[in-house]
Amino acid sequence: MATATVTEPQVTFETLLGRLEEITPIIEKHRDEAEENLRLSEPVVTAMKEAGLFRLYLPRSLGGLEVDPVTHFRISERVARIDCAASWVMGIANSFAFVASYLQDEGTAMMFGSDPNALACGTLNSIGKASPVDGGYRFSSRAPFNSGSRFSDWCLMQGEVQRDAPKEDAEHHLIGLFCPLKDAEIIDNWDVSGLRGTASNDIQVNDLLIPSALTFSLEALGQPLTNPHYGGALYRMPVCNLPPSTGVPPGLGALRAALDWVSDLAQNKTPFASSSKLRERSIAQINYGKALGLYRASYALTETMIERVWSKVVSGEAASAEDKADFFLAAAQASNMIAEGVKLTASVAGSTWIRKGNPVERAVRDVEVLRNHAYLCESRFGTATQVYWGLDPDFASITI
Repeated sequence: MATATVTEPQVTFETLLGRLEEITPIIEKHRDEAEENLRLSEPVVTAMKEAGLFRLYLPRSLGGLEVDPVTHFRISERVARIDCAASWVMGIANSFAFVASYLQDEGTAMMFGSDPNALACGTLNSIGKASPVDGGYRFSSRAPFNSGSRFSDWCLMQGEVQRDAPKEDAEHHLIGLFCPLKDAEIIDNWDVSGLRGTASNDIQVNDLLIPSALTFSLEALGQPLTNPHYGGALYRMPVCNLPPSTGVPPGLGALRAALDWVSDLAQNKTPFASSSKLRERSIAQINYGKALGLYRASYALTETMIERVWSKVVSGEAASAEDKADFFLAAAQASNMIAEGVKLTASVAGSTWIRKGNPVERAVRDVEVLRNHAYLCESRFGTATQVYWGLDPDFASITI
């Protein structure tokens, strides 16, 4: 079921950066409000929609911008310099617009046909029960960590299909279901230390009828696509690369903002019991230089990995298992370096950083949450090594 949409001209990073600069005052104005209310403020969501920042991975035929992953990485890092939570939510929304490629044409038309700015949140870390009925499934589940829940239209959840049959003959397989959030219950339990503005609440659905058009087999992830809207090179990128490539930029941007703030602070601050300004102290210079080096190294590592896989995809070459493992290794390494860079930056600022609301204080909280994410944590070093050593990986997502 094709839907007519207005197709925007192909955009570049410079175009998107110009749009971001225009809405930066709005994001800055409502940043503290988002932390207090545990969700991005409505003016920020509206401004980001109008700038196209939630449509970066949506096909142009559906009204999206369909930018390459390098451009997504670069603009997401710039958003995070202003607000890490806004960058995280942007990455999540774009990732699920990408994952909608596994629906048939009718399903993507239902999600985006009347509104290309429709947003999807979701998680696949819990399994609900999907009972087949005529035209779809009756689905019940409660899923945590749905970033963007308070301003999304759809939520991707995971269900196990259970058919009436003797236990030994029952057919059980996993499917993804895009559930309309208007028919779900958002449970306000997102009160955390970092990424407070992401509204990553639990979502509950009870015996909700989900049309077959809004479902897909999870076994299809990583397989060739059949949805005609998703024929571009972007959609040949490995699905498993989405979380690392969208999860690293928020931390990078948070560190960059902290570094800039501390650099300004050093020009005039005279530390207690010191006769010289902070900028003249060798330990401050050394630790700032280390932190800046870690920022640049983690940025270059992630960008180079994305460029490498993207170059392969554009040339028609499939990403290998080692390529996918390399992506996870790079993300884990970058996350570690970013966290260390934030600690060093805080050490330069001294006690000044502990006051609530400055970029270093926010980075300390936000980056600590990010580095514990399942796709970015230290366990992924081991997952990548398992692939290199010919073992079955303990984290199945690395293979799709």
